[in-house]
Amino acid sequence: MSADPWFAFDHKLSWDGLLTFIGGLLAFLGIFYQVHHADAGLRSQLQAEKDARLQEHDEKNRAVSTAMLFEIDRFYRLYIANVLKIAASTERGALPALESPGPSPFPVYATNCGYVGELDTQLAQTIVDFYASGQRHAFRICNYQDKRNSSNPNSSGALLPEVKGSAENLVPLAYIACAYLCEYTGTKFTPNQFETAKREYMDDVTVQAAQDAVKAYRAKLKR
Repeated sequence: MSADPWFAFDHKLSWDGLLTFIGGLLAFLGIFYQVHHADAGLRSQLQAEKDARLQEHDEKNRAVSTAMLFEIDRFYRLYIANVLKIAASTERGALPALESPGPSPFPVYATNCGYVGELDTQLAQTIVDFYASGQRHAFRICNYQDKRNSSNPNSSGALLPEVKGSAENLVPLAYIACAYLCEYTGTKFTPNQFETAKREYMDDVTVQAAQDAVKAYRAKLKR
């Protein structure tokens, strides 16, 4: 009887075994490659979808910002610059007619104000500041016009200086808001296109301060 244990086996590798091992290894490598390639493709697809969503989101914000830019400039032209022009040509004690902006002069902002919070903090704060002050100014004009058209029009006389002062305070706010929005949207801020860019009704000190603020914001966007 042999002295070798019954479970002993021949550990020598035959050609058939070697070929089987190599075939299994190649099959494993092939599966590994397919899995890795598929995973890389999935990651690439997910990244492309993410980039597309970010681009769509950015385009939406810029479109809304452009709409607010023109809305602010229009409000400036009709209810700020025009008010100051009329006030400058009105004789003392006279009660000139002012175009009323109505109770809701900012439909673009009212509809899309939620997007403002997604903009950078400096731009968002500038936009909110203008619209808040602009809404109060609109209420003052409406109040003045209502009293002027009432049975006691002289009661509106005390309101005219408030309207004029409100318009004067809004001039630099409108200028900076429009200039910032132009920088953000890549729009040229020129007097030919925007009334606010004409820098009317601002003294030299205010103009310089506003231009410095715009220059600093432009540098911030380039970082």
